[in-house]
Amino acid sequence: MIILIPRNMRQLKFCVVLYSILFIVGFAYIKWDEYQLSLLNHFQTREELIRFLESDRTDNSKWSPEFVCEDFANTLIANAKEQGYRIDYHSIESYELSEYRALLQEKNYDIELSGTEGHALCKAFIVDEDRWVMIEPQNDLIFNVVIG
Repeated sequence: MIILIPRNMRQLKFCVVLYSILFIVGFAYIKWDEYQLSLLNHFQTREELIRFLESDRTDNSKWSPEFVCEDFANTLIANAKEQGYRIDYHSIESYELSEYRALLQEKNYDIELSGTEGHALCKAFIVDEDRWVMIEPQNDLIFNVVIG
């Protein structure tokens, strides 16, 4: 980040104009991003989400040090966007990993959870259920979000 410190009135005016332009451009970028997200659809039903996940091939990818959980999540999000759907990124913090590992073990799912720093997932909103669900992009496991 560069901070300009004006030394005279002319430089002050220049800085005010420059910072105003940067603010407007930044605001426009944020609004454009929000607009693009508004064009994407949430899933109307859980079945619609399941059909999308069945047709998507992200879960066929293999985990490697060059293709990690974050890459799985970003690939699923990009593929959903191409189909007109909105899927968001969600990260599990390190203190939540043990609970998540227990959930996967309970469901007999075997995925790569490397390290202890966290894990990348996806989330999607299902309109008919009026709820968010989590998606494990490595195997398409869908589970409900429980708050509390």
